Amino acid sequence: MSEKEKSTVTIRGIDKKIYNKLSGLAKELNKTVGELMNEAMSLIITLRGKIESIDSTILLIEGISRLTLSGEELKELDKKILIQNVDELVLEKDVETTHVKEKIYRLMNIGKIYVKGKINRLILYSKCINVKEIVFEEEEINTD
Repeated sequence: MSEKEKSTVTIRGIDKKIYNKLSGLAKELNKTVGELMNEAMSLIITLRGKIESIDSTILLIEGISRLTLSGEELKELDKKILIQNVDELVLEKDVETTHVKEKIYRLMNIGKIYVKGKINRLILYSKCINVKEIVFEEEEINTD
């Protein structure tokens, strides 16, 4: 990018923790924060374009505070699901590893995921991008 194409931009509402992480990463990579921001913004635009281009094969659900899904609901879907920008996601007891493998495309920008049943953790982790916490509430083993 030429010097003529660069400009100073002020962005309000930047999370200080995220900015500090980005600044540290910029130092590690020997780049400026501006260079990394350009890369990040380009990546977001590219990803959004890819999601829109596969829109016919992906069901997008986003911007919900609390979302609960059952295995039966996932099983009935005729396409994969992308869930993003959700505060809490609850996967009910009947959600199985095969549902996660076959029906969930990605889980992005989720505050907390509650897993009520038994799901292969690695399969679930492979579907997650920017998930803050996953709570596994597996049934206790009855020792009676």
